[in-house]
Amino acid sequence: MNNILVFSEPIRSGKSTLLLNWIIQYKNIKGVICPDIAGKRKLYIINEHLLLPLEVDVGSTNNTLQAGRFIFNADSFKRAGESLLLEDYNVPSYMLIDEIGKLEMEKKQGFEPALTRLIEHYKSNQTSDKLILVIRDYLLQDALMKYGLQDATIIKKDFFEQQISQVKTRNTYPVIGLVMCGGKSSRMGSPKALLKYHNKPQYIMVKNLLEPFCHTVQISCKHEQVDWFEQGVVLQFDDDAYTQNGPVAALLTACKLNEGNAYILIGCDYPALNANDINLLVQTGQTFNKSCCFVNSENMEEPLLAFYHPNDLMLLSEFYHSGQYSLGRFLKYINAVKIGAEDETTIKSYDTPEAFMLWC
Repeated sequence: MNNILVFSEPIRSGKSTLLLNWIIQYKNIKGVICPDIAGKRKLYIINEHLLLPLEVDVGSTNNTLQAGRFIFNADSFKRAGESLLLEDYNVPSYMLIDEIGKLEMEKKQGFEPALTRLIEHYKSNQTSDKLILVIRDYLLQDALMKYGLQDATIIKKDFFEQQISQVKTRNTYPVIGLVMCGGKSSRMGSPKALLKYHNKPQYIMVKNLLEPFCHTVQISCKHEQVDWFEQGVVLQFDDDAYTQNGPVAALLTACKLNEGNAYILIGCDYPALNANDINLLVQTGQTFNKSCCFVNSENMEEPLLAFYHPNDLMLLSEFYHSGQYSLGRFLKYINAVKIGAEDETTIKSYDTPEAFMLWC
């Protein structure tokens, strides 16, 4: 059973950080990992670059599983299981399952039944992949017995440490917030930046929301919009070289003015957005050391609910000059982490007068 490896260490021994560093640097990995981000456990489907809510609050969703004091989103487990069973096992790589716990072993929930099917597939030696199962130390012997893994190879931290280079220092770059106000608001019929969902113009609400997470917050707008904004806010106008090309012009202009920064771009059409959403964006970008964005119910990237990492922004000018002007396509191009919101209503876009009136 040389193609099944079991990684077992005590709780709080640095397993999650080590595994994250491994999947970030070692590219030939599939499967799932469950890191703690912004104070809650998430579920990351590695090959899809998709981060789903896993640990949730009481009442946040109707479909939950409980393990001890923790409540988990059952739909996220189901989505992960579907992805695992669609994998191509014939491409040499690692399949990682983080982690096997009491949900799987005692209740046949969580990653089950996909987990058992995967183990049986690897035990049959029909693949050149290696399956890595993460199991907490106090469950190890019971798990080996339950899944018939007595002959599996037990690995320790050095297995991963020897495959990754020294981790670079992270989170040393300034984060700048850009409130996106330069759109035409043609469907709304009036400037979305000036609408009052919360008794203040929306651009002020977004600015206030970003400030605790940013070194500075700027308003991206056009010259003819100057009179919209109160005195004291920092305005950014698109560089003449990029005008008329939408939000990518604002981001290119910001990068040209201040290289080496990360940027959070937030549109003015998300009135239910809250500080938890912004925190999740920042924490995800810093955890994975790359760009990230929320995705809508159709799993499409939201480029104006996004964190742009300085490493990825080095590719933006080349992308633009190749004739690509869509930030959504840029996020696909750089394999940005896609974040599924715990509460999809907070990232709902309001684009029409009817939607605005329903809010009011």
